[in-house]
Amino acid sequence: FEMDSKGGLKFVNHEAYIHFGYSQKEFDSGLDAFQMLAPEDRKRAQENMARVLRGEKIGCNEYTALRKNGTTFPIIITSNPIIRGDKAVGLRGIMVDITERKQIERQLKESEEKYRKQFETAMDAIFLADTETGILVDCNRAATKLVGREKSELIGKPQRILHPPGAIEYGFSRTFKQHRKEKEAHVLEDQIITKNGEIRDVIIEATTFELEGKNLVQGTFHDITEHKKAVEKLKESERKYRLLTENITDVIYIQDMNLNVTYVSPSIEKMAGYTREELLKLRPENFMTPESFERGLADFKEAVTSAAEKGNYEIPLKQYEYIRKDGSTSWGELKMKLLRDSNNNIVGVQGTLRDITEREEAEKKLDEMMNELVTINEKLGVIGRLTRHDARNKLSVIANNAYLAKQKLPANHKSLRYLDDVESAIDQMEEIFDFARNYEMLGMEELSYMDVGKSVDEAVILFSGLAEIKLVNECKGLVVMADSLLRQLFYNLIDDTLKHGGKVSQIRLYYEEGEDQLKLVYEDDGVGIPENEKKLIFREGYGKGTGYGLYLIKKICETYGWTISETGEQGKGAQFTMTLPKMNKKGKESYITD
Repeated sequence: FEMDSKGGLKFVNHEAYIHFGYSQKEFDSGLDAFQMLAPEDRKRAQENMARVLRGEKIGCNEYTALRKNGTTFPIIITSNPIIRGDKAVGLRGIMVDITERKQIERQLKESEEKYRKQFETAMDAIFLADTETGILVDCNRAATKLVGREKSELIGKPQRILHPPGAIEYGFSRTFKQHRKEKEAHVLEDQIITKNGEIRDVIIEATTFELEGKNLVQGTFHDITEHKKAVEKLKESERKYRLLTENITDVIYIQDMNLNVTYVSPSIEKMAGYTREELLKLRPENFMTPESFERGLADFKEAVTSAAEKGNYEIPLKQYEYIRKDGSTSWGELKMKLLRDSNNNIVGVQGTLRDITEREEAEKKLDEMMNELVTINEKLGVIGRLTRHDARNKLSVIANNAYLAKQKLPANHKSLRYLDDVESAIDQMEEIFDFARNYEMLGMEELSYMDVGKSVDEAVILFSGLAEIKLVNECKGLVVMADSLLRQLFYNLIDDTLKHGGKVSQIRLYYEEGEDQLKLVYEDDGVGIPENEKKLIFREGYGKGTGYGLYLIKKICETYGWTISETGEQGKGAQFTMTLPKMNKKGKESYITD
């Protein structure tokens, strides 16, 4: 078309007649181009015409055209000025009917919206990635939920972030490399890794296609983690069941109300020597000892009576003696359950029989051994007490004679040194006897709650040489699970300080409570213990004296379920730390604090 600067049409081709419905005569008579546009587009069209006449390049513009019959259709117009001399006198342009394109665009938009809705609401995770680079270009809500990441954390990132490091080869996951080679849909199993590091199993169905000049891979990820766990549990259950059925040694049987055996498991042959067929022909009195049969018959009658009175009655475990095919006997532990029909009538009994012959024999031997041990222990106790009593009497005689001899000798007599050694040896023997007495008591008393502060005070009273030593007892109100040897424990610690601590001015006892344990600490300000001896001092016989003081302390702690260690610093004093667990082996609290 051509038009003057006022909008009057000067020329149109034949397509204008077809599209607008005007005749050639009507066009020739002069039509206003702006009247052939929808009213809402006319002002914009006039402004664009003015711009073109001024020489501006405005490209293509879209308008709504108005036909003679009043119907409309979409068009695009591109135009250039008509120059005569140096003046623009009109426009020459091309108008294109874009009705079909608009319909295609609308259908495409509807299709895209439908696809987007399906894409976003899909139950499975869907990822789109560039085939060449592996960069993620889109994903749905299920995808963000699967990996625990926001969409903004995924788009623009390489697809390898979806998979564990071990599944990556040369910058891509192994499955992605395989999928982008396949043009048709292909399903592979793989693993993904979530933002918090959780590994989940998936199957991925992927297809490749071209969109806007780019080759893309669309992967649909179906989470099969729970399915795999369920399958594995099922397999494990099957393995256990198979192992159980193949190796079960208990005998399972069913008897009717007349005590006829109607079913017995194959394990009967191993237990009793009978085949299943042989045992099904026997009555109970044929494979039970007379005493057990009579007792078993009475138990069965009692069970039926009790079950009639109490619907939920459970038969207690029973033990009977059985006769094997070879004539030998064995003991069995029997668990029975009454069987009922659809009308709740008792119709028989199901039993599970376990051979306890070896257990019975072992328990019998154990009882015999325990009786022997009790007798031996009683004898040793009597001998120990008598031995210590007689030995103490003899030592008392030796000590008295040594004392009298020292009184008779002059102060500088060389024999005094030997008599001093005799007296020292007597003291050590007394300590050994005390150790033996206390050692016999280990584990003999049942543990109960003991007051630590009170036990410390009782131990202190037994010493006469503490006048110049300050004793700080900060354990008032602390109660621990122990026995009467607790006082002996503190006595031995104080005795060790007095004998080996050097010049000691203070002894302190305190405790520190933690989340699941308590530390009970004994310390002095003496010379301390060398680092290389810290573990040796608890050994039996180690040390300058008898070597039993700290050894006994360690044994007492072990009886209580405690641990003890030397934690002091040489030159600053000894420190013994006893660690008490919150709960002891019997599930009771090891300590209680105020």
